Amino acid sequence: MFIADIDNIELDEVVTLERVNLTTPEKDENSDNCKTYRFGEFPCNDFYQDKNSNGLEFWAPTKGFSSKSTSRTRTEIREVTDRHAAYNWRYPDHAHHFLQAALTVIQVPRISQETVVGQIHVHGSTRPPLKLSWDKERIVVGFRQKFDQANPVDTVLLTGVPLMSRWNYSIHVTKAGSVTIEVNSTVGSKTITLALDPNWKEQGLYFKAGVYNQEDPTDSTTMDEGSRAVFHKLSIRHQT
Repeated sequence: MFIADIDNIELDEVVTLERVNLTTPEKDENSDNCKTYRFGEFPCNDFYQDKNSNGLEFWAPTKGFSSKSTSRTRTEIREVTDRHAAYNWRYPDHAHHFLQAALTVIQVPRISQETVVGQIHVHGSTRPPLKLSWDKERIVVGFRQKFDQANPVDTVLLTGVPLMSRWNYSIHVTKAGSVTIEVNSTVGSKTITLALDPNWKEQGLYFKAGVYNQEDPTDSTTMDEGSRAVFHKLSIRHQT
């Protein structure tokens, strides 16, 4: 099992979030889909814990309830408005859009050994422009330059990043459609800049962060398999 001892993690940064909701692999009371909580009503359970304001622990077992579009489970936060409605932005709307985090990946699915920890997603499509993953001790960005592109192009940013090691990432989108991804860890640093095709310009985008399993459950999947991470810092900002 790809897991380590959470008690040895040092939590030394305060996480502050506003205008987000939380999706977990729990069953929604009104459907067979996953459950979503409003900010201010987040649970304290196996799937999500606020570690005394020093970090957020996310746990997503591989076997659980998921959204309609996939069988893969997640425990993630997503941008919303101050009225709890989904917040979707277009990249020309602001000069700068940021998703930044410091985290420790503790556990990943047994077979795929991959979990997504940060995303730029898109409203109305299952093909997001960007996913940032921990994948077999590599930090990998999957990028779709064009809207509704069938498959993302993967770029390995860092290698040799073990479980239980702390690392940082920053995703920065500009008004011109430039996307800069920066990652830093004890094994090194890497920055790349990509460009969104103009056909993304009218699409509603939003940031997501947490753990999103990159493995489909099977009959042999056990309930202790999945993804777990602690986010020591997590920030979403849009600047004019």
